[in-house]
Amino acid sequence: MLYWVAICLSILIGSSHGQFVGDGGFGSTPTIYTFSDGSSTSTGDIELNEQTRTAFGRNDIVSVVVGSGVTSLGRDAFAWVSSLTNIVISAGIINIGEGALAGTAITSINIPSTVTNIGVSAFQACSGLTNVVIPNSVTNIDRYAFLDCTNLNTVTVGNGVTTIGPDAFSNCSNLTKASFLGNAPISGGDWNNCPATVYRLWVAT
Repeated sequence: MLYWVAICLSILIGSSHGQFVGDGGFGSTPTIYTFSDGSSTSTGDIELNEQTRTAFGRNDIVSVVVGSGVTSLGRDAFAWVSSLTNIVISAGIINIGEGALAGTAITSINIPSTVTNIGVSAFQACSGLTNVVIPNSVTNIDRYAFLDCTNLNTVTVGNGVTTIGPDAFSNCSNLTKASFLGNAPISGGDWNNCPATVYRLWVAT
């Protein structure tokens, strides 16, 4: 069940920006992967996907620093890599694709203000996440994007979002607060088994 609260703010609430790698220039820095044994490797790929990950022949990645030349976390880039606890996404990423981080053990995520799309099941079953801020650059949050993020407590949706897919936040059973900075559509079907109070925020003029 969703509860609605409308709040008028006298100051502009901006998007949250995390720690980014490089300046977003093409090929500026490589993507660095660290494994459970402490070893690491790097690649210069501009899209990370299931193929680039499995090329290592191992599935014990614990940390990733995404290179500044990368523009997309593609389909299943790190899907169900349960050892992955930390990822730093560079400014320049446009797309977080289908299943990109589903089932990982990440406990936080800083989505850069260059991202426009969060794909199907992108963060599904990331049970370690407790807080998510979706920047104003994002226009689409696809279906199941945060499904089964059972420890997610708060989410802030930027003012650029125009589409939220079915069950995007369903089964987030500990989500208590959802703050909308814009006019994104809100449907109860996107928030099944979710006790959040929805706050629609706007700026006073």
